Amino acid sequence: MALADHVHDAGRVIDLIDNKAEGLRREIAELKVGSRPEAIVTVELRASEAQDLTNHLKTELKDANRRRESLEMELDNSRLLLTNSQEQLKDVWARGRVMEDELLKMTCAMEGLRVELPKEAIPEYKKSVSFEMGLVQTGQVSYEYGYRFALARFQAR
Repeated sequence: MALADHVHDAGRVIDLIDNKAEGLRREIAELKVGSRPEAIVTVELRASEAQDLTNHLKTELKDANRRRESLEMELDNSRLLLTNSQEQLKDVWARGRVMEDELLKMTCAMEGLRVELPKEAIPEYKKSVSFEMGLVQTGQVSYEYGYRFALARFQAR
């Protein structure tokens, strides 16, 4: 904004100088009608200097306007890049939240399995043949499993 204000102010100054140069030209024309040649040369010199300054300032104003336009284009590009970056960041945050939710669900499911698996595994193991054979071999068979011969063995001793 400051650059645009500066360019606008420079434009007003150039207009004022241009008006001053125009006034000097009119003054020259009036002096030519009824003045001395030295005064005419002096006024023409001042008018020429004012015109040179005006031309120089107009050139600088054009350059400043080109720089301003270039900077505005760069600003627009930067804003576009910023908008794209913000959208990408939002997408990444959303994916991160979804992944955190999935991780939490998986963790809860894993904890549930840690509790349920031993409860299921023990009865299944007790139903297995290897468990029953181990009880028979150690002599720890009970009525619960239907092995009465272990009782007979103990009575025979």
